[in-house]
Amino acid sequence: MKLLLLVSVLILSINSLNAQNKKGVSVADTLAAMPDYSPIKSLSPEEYASYQNGDEMGMARPAELNNYPSPAIALALAKELKLNDLQRAQLQAAEQALDFKAKEMGRFILQHEKKLNDLFSTGKANEGSVIYYCNQIGLYHGELRNAHLQAHLKARRILTAEQLKKISRVKRETN
Repeated sequence: MKLLLLVSVLILSINSLNAQNKKGVSVADTLAAMPDYSPIKSLSPEEYASYQNGDEMGMARPAELNNYPSPAIALALAKELKLNDLQRAQLQAAEQALDFKAKEMGRFILQHEKKLNDLFSTGKANEGSVIYYCNQIGLYHGELRNAHLQAHLKARRILTAEQLKKISRVKRETN
């Protein structure tokens, strides 16, 4: 009975995913949007989606807490900061570079997390494979965090002292 129920749920899920795919929505996007599903058992749906989307996930907290704003924050406040065209272009380039790198590192993390999970689920995990995949995941986490922090450094160099003060004031007013 349980097997029949599981098969029914899987068939319904596949049909739903195929319908979404015909609408131009990728299966990965659909799965990531499902609140109680992660293709990798060891990651929560939120973690999976965050890695896939290149989300910040608190990795730039040291910068944010010390008035090193993200390019995205500066661009969101472009009008209030009176960004000039050069600043806007530089911030957009920094944001695009961050987005690319964050998604790239997120893909690598997901690939290695999946492999690690698969090793354990198949009973093939051993000391060497665990060391290897954990170290690789740590490396990619470091690269991901570095990408976020480097973007904050770039944004700070692009902005003037007065613009940084305005961002700091806006943050205090919203907290």
